[in-house]
Order: sequence, then C-alpha cells, then structure tokens
Amino acid sequence: MTAVHTTTTTQILIAEDRVDDQLMFALAAEELVDPPEITFADDGMALLATLWERHEAGCLPDLIVLDLDMPLVNGSQVLDTLGADPELSGIPVVVLSSSARAKDIERSYAQGVFGYETKPSSFPELVQVVEWLAAVARSNSGFDQG
Repeated sequence: MTAVHTTTTTQILIAEDRVDDQLMFALAAEELVDPPEITFADDGMALLATLWERHEAGCLPDLIVLDLDMPLVNGSQVLDTLGADPELSGIPVVVLSSSARAKDIERSYAQGVFGYETKPSSFPELVQVVEWLAAVARSNSGFDQG
C-alpha cells in the first residue's frame, strides 16, 4: 500500500528526549516566515509508534529529525528499523546530535541519513538549522511514500 502525503503544511517529526531542546526547537520554528508543523517524540520507541500511526492514517512526515542518544530505542536502532521497512525507508532523516565523533557521523551516513548536523550552541544558530530542516522538508513535501 502506498501512502501519499495529503496535507499542505510541511511536517517534521523530531525525536528528542530533552524537553528543553524540544522547547528551543519550537521557539526557533516560530522565528521562520513559513514554519513547519513540528511533532515531537520523546524517544526512538515513541518515534516509531508515531510513524506507524501516521502511516495507517496516510500522513507520514516530510522529514524525520533524529537524536542519536535517546533512551529505550536509540537513534542508530531507529535508523536500522527505518532502513528495513519499505513503508518508512523513503522518508529522509537528518541526525541532529551533540556528537561530532567521526564514527557516529560515518555510521549514520552508512545507515542512509540525508544529513548530519551537530546541535548548535546558540539560538540564532538553531534558527538557521531549523530553517534548513524546513527547506529540506519542503523539498520532500508531497512525495510518494511507498
């Protein structure tokens, strides 16, 4: 079954276990002229559950933003699950992590991520990153997810 994205708002699903980081993302998105709709998942398990719910509803996100260091199911495990699932593997994923270790970056790209960014250290930098994420999501908006 093929699920086609049917909304006109750009949708980003962010897996981030830190509530303060979620708040900063939301505030940064509010700074944009055309902000995306952002949904947060508190960990990798919640992200996968949200993806399956959205798949059943026929409304997958345009982009997944993934932290690597999360409880229950970490980012690398999420990438493995997404890569093995033909219904979800077409959604672009950007890793946004505090890790700048070459092995984390290389492994993420080997697992098929679209991009890898280290978490910014200032709010203006975060706004720039969210603006880039929104542009990536918009370029993928309306894609055939199947």
